[in-house]
Amino acid sequence: MAGYMEAKQSLRVVHNYPVWLPKTMTWLHNQVVELERLGVNNTILCERVENQDLFGDVNLIALSKVSRIRRVWELGLRKTGFRNHLEFYLRALKNSNVDLLHSHFGPVGWANLVLARRLGIPHVVTFYGSDVNMLPKQDHRWKRRYSSLFNSANLFLCEGPHMAKMLVQQGCPKDKIKVHHFGIDLDNIPYRPRQWKPGDILKVLLAATFREKKGLIYAIESLGRIQSKIPLEITIIGEATQEPRSIEERRSIILTLNKTGLMEKTRLLGFQPQEILWKEAFEHHLFFSPSVTATDGDTEGGAPVCLMEMIASGMPVVSTTHCDIPFVLGDEMNPYLAPEKDVDKLVNILNDIISGWPAVINRVEASRRRMELNFNLKIRTSHLLDEYLSLSGKDNNGQ
Repeated sequence: MAGYMEAKQSLRVVHNYPVWLPKTMTWLHNQVVELERLGVNNTILCERVENQDLFGDVNLIALSKVSRIRRVWELGLRKTGFRNHLEFYLRALKNSNVDLLHSHFGPVGWANLVLARRLGIPHVVTFYGSDVNMLPKQDHRWKRRYSSLFNSANLFLCEGPHMAKMLVQQGCPKDKIKVHHFGIDLDNIPYRPRQWKPGDILKVLLAATFREKKGLIYAIESLGRIQSKIPLEITIIGEATQEPRSIEERRSIILTLNKTGLMEKTRLLGFQPQEILWKEAFEHHLFFSPSVTATDGDTEGGAPVCLMEMIASGMPVVSTTHCDIPFVLGDEMNPYLAPEKDVDKLVNILNDIISGWPAVINRVEASRRRMELNFNLKIRTSHLLDEYLSLSGKDNNGQ
């Protein structure tokens, strides 16, 4: 055990994601912070920093902090295809004795192939969804690029068996793939079963970036079909990004709210920090997240972390049999999963929920136990650390 602790204390891991960090990626920050708690020395490589007041409590090396001339030079060389990696990263790490590189998202992993090779360190790549499903369909160059990545990197992590299967279909060797569940910070998610009874207003929460894959229009359509039976209040936390497809999805959401007559019953709060999301969550009865495969091939890949968090807090969820959602939620929540885009089934599920609330809460209680056993941040991050130690050669004896 002493050798294991020494190995953890001496392990130096570099994480790379271009932007540290969008508000919607709190789960990645939580993982890095938990690794720090376990004794890992983490460094974050990024091109620019966002939300530093929320996620700046880590060791950051950011391209945005160097001179403008240097930034233009580095990014220009990559944009023209002269090189895929940023030489800035290599220079920043040259004398740091790094043990392992962890690239977050497939394209980041491919761009880092030269970086890992020149540093002479193991390379871990986590796939998250659109990188394995949508990207190769939209741009066939990624089939060739991923082939190089699969040959070179040491380990590929994904959230569940569905995404693992997708990686195999893209050509990744099975023996390089491991399912690694996201962990949620259960120590900071109190369990408060939602209380509701027939005749009360049912308060429904939707929270997502406005993307087609989130299926928000199907949630709205199904809620519109039960509003004559039950008083409703709907809150939507989220907004469109600058992407044209996200802006178009916002139009569809507004159109659907108006078409169903739900606009006057809906609060549109835009993006909100975590503390506001949780405040609203504990004031609502039901979380609705019916993910779908978008027309451009975009998917969740695994399952939205928010689903696990809301269940862990004691709130029932309604979702779909999309990607790894059934695997993550398990048998406990299976009755509340509809096929993708199946509004009729979603309506039936809502009717079942409002007619049998006590049974629903019993399932939520069982789901909380499932989260504690299988998706606890501390346990999942400890398993990730074991993978790091194995690849770095620092085994349980610290050797």
